[in-house]
Amino acid sequence: MDLPKIYNDKMWERGGSIEAHKKYIGKPYISWSAVETWRSSKGFNTGQLGRIELMMKYFLGERFPDSGFGQFGNETESYICERQFADMFEEHERKVLDTITPLGVFQREVIMPFRGFILIGYIDDMTPPDEKGNVELVRDYKTKSKSSKKDLHDVDKLQLDLYIGALQKEGLKVKKAEYCIIERLGGRECMQGKGRVVLSIGKEVWYEDYSFNNDTIKRAKDLVREAAKEISEYWKVFKMLNK
Repeated sequence: MDLPKIYNDKMWERGGSIEAHKKYIGKPYISWSAVETWRSSKGFNTGQLGRIELMMKYFLGERFPDSGFGQFGNETESYICERQFADMFEEHERKVLDTITPLGVFQREVIMPFRGFILIGYIDDMTPPDEKGNVELVRDYKTKSKSSKKDLHDVDKLQLDLYIGALQKEGLKVKKAEYCIIERLGGRECMQGKGRVVLSIGKEVWYEDYSFNNDTIKRAKDLVREAAKEISEYWKVFKMLNK
């Protein structure tokens, strides 16, 4: 498999230098966000077909500046789990975020191996495995408006399934998964180009169970294989035409 991105030693170190992942250094990799972009009818940054946006980014090196949503989400998660970026939130926002109890393992790197490539991702938060390898809870943090949070349960939202499958590959057993959804205000203004400054934390925090099983994990893996195969074919043609 020939993909534009290669897992390297710096990524391994940044991901916590997990010994079991060291063997993947040098392997082509893909992310779930790349799979979603590739399969999308409309890319988030350009509004064009998702595969065109992905090729612009990964084949041509086009940089898409963050509209503000990415920064806001990262700051929110980092504050909850590590109390970073406190100065980016007002006191009333911090009071809402302080009601959320972190689980203990923040941004844990996971790798799902496939034939000829790997999928790499990071779990937002999870409980530490016990001595028997049981993980009580895996949590994905999302900042959403009340009206937009329903899309998290779309049948094609399979990121958590892959990450849980990757933990299972390591011999761990995940008992439960959930979304922790923090109300986000100002999304419309941010979409209009006003950036991170218009986004803020609302009053609500929702916890929603996430259902997974062997069938959903298999379906997620099938989607990754399909997308990786197609991206690889396009990437080979691109390199041949641009020697």
